[in-house]
Amino acid sequence: MKIFLTLIIFLSLNSFADARLYDFDGKVRDSRTNEPLGFVTIKLENTNIGSTSDENGEFKLRLENGLHRVIFSLIGYFSDTAIVNINDEKESRDIFLRATEIFTEVIEVEGEDPAYEIIRRALVYKRSFNLNLNEYELNAYSKMVIRSNQGSVTIPDSLKSSDSDLGILGILESETDSYFKKPNLTKQIVTAKRETANITRGFALPYIVNFYEDNVDLQTLTIPGPLSENTFDYYDFKLTGTTSFDSKTVFKIDVYNKSEREPQFYGEIFILDSIFSLIKIDLKTNSATDIRFIKNINFIQNFNVYYDEKGNEFWLPTDVKIIADGSVGGMLGLLQINADVFTIVTNYKINKPAPPGIFNDVIIKVEPDAGKDNEYWLERSLVRTTEEEEYVFEKIEADQENEKNKISIGLGSINYGKYFSSSPLAYYKYNRVEGNAVSFNARYNSRFWRETLSGSIA
Repeated sequence: MKIFLTLIIFLSLNSFADARLYDFDGKVRDSRTNEPLGFVTIKLENTNIGSTSDENGEFKLRLENGLHRVIFSLIGYFSDTAIVNINDEKESRDIFLRATEIFTEVIEVEGEDPAYEIIRRALVYKRSFNLNLNEYELNAYSKMVIRSNQGSVTIPDSLKSSDSDLGILGILESETDSYFKKPNLTKQIVTAKRETANITRGFALPYIVNFYEDNVDLQTLTIPGPLSENTFDYYDFKLTGTTSFDSKTVFKIDVYNKSEREPQFYGEIFILDSIFSLIKIDLKTNSATDIRFIKNINFIQNFNVYYDEKGNEFWLPTDVKIIADGSVGGMLGLLQINADVFTIVTNYKINKPAPPGIFNDVIIKVEPDAGKDNEYWLERSLVRTTEEEEYVFEKIEADQENEKNKISIGLGSINYGKYFSSSPLAYYKYNRVEGNAVSFNARYNSRFWRETLSGSIA
């Protein structure tokens, strides 16, 4: 269940200290069809600050007062630059991107597929990337929705925003500062969080998978990545088409795992011509990847270019979407679970020394005032809270409030509220020395189940 708990962990957004920020929001659309465009990369020009549109094309970027140039980019479309003037109030605008109309499918070749040479060149870029990237800090925002067929909230049809048959078990939302330094120093600081009332210990940490590493670490196991040094031992590749990112050619390559006995990936990756960096990945784990009830994990990451203070260029994830499915109960699938996490990276600081002592204490830290109310998230959420999610927040909170004064009788116990219980089976006892005895017992478990107090009177 460790990977599931890790997936419950997500990313956050830094509060750009001292400056007053205002929202620049709207929706990104296709200029020809008017359809919304999801997962569009949004960057403040000449900075490492940005955002991403959600699956409905809606976006939010927080800006200081002044004139800004904001760039919108998506594979298969020409980039567009919006001139935004922030003057003590929010700015709303829809953005329309024009398709490049360049896309080829089904490339037939004789001999070695061109994908193999593209991967070799991508490996060269990977080595340079890893050599020059020594440390970084990122701020990010994440939302996780956990669904299940057991113990979840049943959603009225009029409010459903998903095709899933599973109800919502819980929702978590957070902002986090994350630090990394070679070879393996990490630090996660949760600066703001919100969760449904039934998740008493919920918080979330960044989980950006580094596909430039030889092995992708999934906590309980590692999987060779498509850009590992021995990638051709694990994967086959096929160039299935080309598209473009603005005016640059992008290669679409299908990835095939060679074994179902060993954990591997399959899916597709997109590699930028001339630079040979990853620009997008859409990879799933194969059937051999069995991680404590989690059977299928899908990683979707979009990349864009960021710079350190020396002008070195790095293609890093702008957003991450992780979808995990699992079940408990073998073939019967008595308990079905689905977790959907969407993370938006809002700022990178690359090869800039971390604050002194940042790696000296605990690896994971939750700020004492991290718990924020609904009003805070109404202003700060980078992904809109749907009517379905609002219903779940309110329903679970009401149910938890009712539980405080509810008496329930279980197998061998009487429970009062969430924390108090008593065992009727121990009320009466008899032995030949003491004779009959009647007693009463009570037990208290703390909210986090860390401390237990019990006692009896007879």
